[in-house]
Amino acid sequence: MLIRAIEPLEGLPIMLARRNLTSIAPRLSNGPGSLSKALGITTIYHGKSVCHLNSEIWLEDTGMTTPPMDIISSPRVGIPYAEEWRYIPWRFRIASNDWIGK
Repeated sequence: MLIRAIEPLEGLPIMLARRNLTSIAPRLSNGPGSLSKALGITTIYHGKSVCHLNSEIWLEDTGMTTPPMDIISSPRVGIPYAEEWRYIPWRFRIASNDWIGK
């Protein structure tokens, strides 16, 4: 799993501080580097599981849903070297969400 952007709903003051920003905007967490910095994810977490609640870092199902018709897919960007894979639509995002990188 590769998570490249989020729309933050909690912890905004600490995320803003980590990113040295003063206002809430998509650039807070709309790319892998910005996202990692906002969440305080550093290389110390490399290889750690995110599948268990007792892990140092985890993914949590909050019950929020997105209608399937609002989810769009496209090929991954920046992988021209992977000729047989570069046109497969493995990039999923919510169409109308400004927090997700274009």
